[in-house]
Amino acid sequence: MFEPFYNFRHTPFSRDIPTDQLYMSHALIDILGRLKYAAERQWFAVVTGDCGTGKTTTAGGSLRHWNNLNSRFCTFRTPN
Repeated sequence: MFEPFYNFRHTPFSRDIPTDQLYMSHALIDILGRLKYAAERQWFAVVTGDCGTGKTTTAGGSLRHWNNLNSRFCTFRTPN
């Protein structure tokens, strides 16, 4: 409805945010670095935060970037 008016390519705040178009804030760079560090060492990592802070998007983006690490990833989503 408003996407053409503002020239958006995707609906903002939807569940299918393209991870390659995320704004790389300092917080996002920090968590991606921490997740990469844990993945390289095959450690267990947990990401927690308030609703809507981007935990799922961050996990999805990190999986896309690190397919070449020869590691196994598993994500769990708990219902509210």
